[in-house]
Amino acid sequence: MRPIDREIQSWSRDSARVQLALLWDEVERNEVKTISWWDGDPWASPYLVSAVQTWVGGVGKWRAFCMINFGNPAEDEVLLSNDREIRGRTTRVDGMSARDIRRLLELPGIEERPELCDLLIEIGQRRDEMDIPALTRFAGHEDQVVRYVVLAMLSWNPSVANDYLGGKFSDDPDPVVRELASRWSGGRLRRRTRA
Repeated sequence: MRPIDREIQSWSRDSARVQLALLWDEVERNEVKTISWWDGDPWASPYLVSAVQTWVGGVGKWRAFCMINFGNPAEDEVLLSNDREIRGRTTRVDGMSARDIRRLLELPGIEERPELCDLLIEIGQRRDEMDIPALTRFAGHEDQVVRYVVLAMLSWNPSVANDYLGGKFSDDPDPVVRELASRWSGGRLRRRTRA
């Protein structure tokens, strides 16, 4: 197996927090450069992680991709450099009930756990079972990735108004979070309020 394929499979299995951190950082590891981006509207289309490795001899490149559908991991896809495709993935929170997730979100120290974003996304995609005050508690988290996820999960709930999203996150210290809040509060971005 090529290093690029090991690298992209590693990203595909990682926590949502680590995957989304790629929006702020490009990573180069084991001679493989990894970047990420959204095709279309953030939180309304698959998230793409792309890895590139130069061929031995310096002419041409191997490429591998991982498409992540936050809230619907069964639709995830990994395309390896040899054109082999892997569909679906399991997350750290698969099979957990909404009640268990809400209970975990109340535990002391959950703010530092690697699966925090996975928990937030899982409860967020169950729109009718979301505890908005419990979710909003993380809006002031020190990590911009967590704040970004909280904003997105609140946007998935049809009972949360655009004005609320704008007011809650318009003064965020991170420009990526602020810009996403501005796009939703101004109605310039489609919200995925239905599963």
